[in-house]
Amino acid sequence: PWSQVSEGVYTSDICSLEEIKAAVMRHFGGTVASVFKAFDRDCDGVISRDEFLSGCGFDAAGLSGLVPFEQRLRLFESADESRCGHLGYRDFARLFSPYRATPGLTRQDLPDLSGDQREELLEEIVGQSGRVRNQRVQSAVLRLTSPRVSRRHSTSERTL
Repeated sequence: PWSQVSEGVYTSDICSLEEIKAAVMRHFGGTVASVFKAFDRDCDGVISRDEFLSGCGFDAAGLSGLVPFEQRLRLFESADESRCGHLGYRDFARLFSPYRATPGLTRQDLPDLSGDQREELLEEIVGQSGRVRNQRVQSAVLRLTSPRVSRRHSTSERTL
């Protein structure tokens, strides 16, 4: 009554990037911004190579010894695309964000809006009740990202 022999599985004491992200995010409050602040020990707005490699952030998150120096170095180098020796927030967020941008999530250029168009969109979002509703926001975003921003009143109607 023994079960079938299964394939062997390789295990390691070293954490994967996904495990590192999850542990660090969980320990420092669940946001990339809170993790960035924890790693930026001198609060100068960037994370130096030394700050990242020293491991204070990793150690505090319970990853002491599970993220070896060589792995920290590879992580830092992959995030430091400009090779300047420090990580700004964007570089750091690219590494630690739990989300990956896909073509459908990338920012689209929004059209320039006149003051009237901005007021019209605000009115559409807030409505007569003065309360913002998700459906109204979705509608306004659709209007902004479509090729043309429609207007309720043409310019000639307003001048009459």
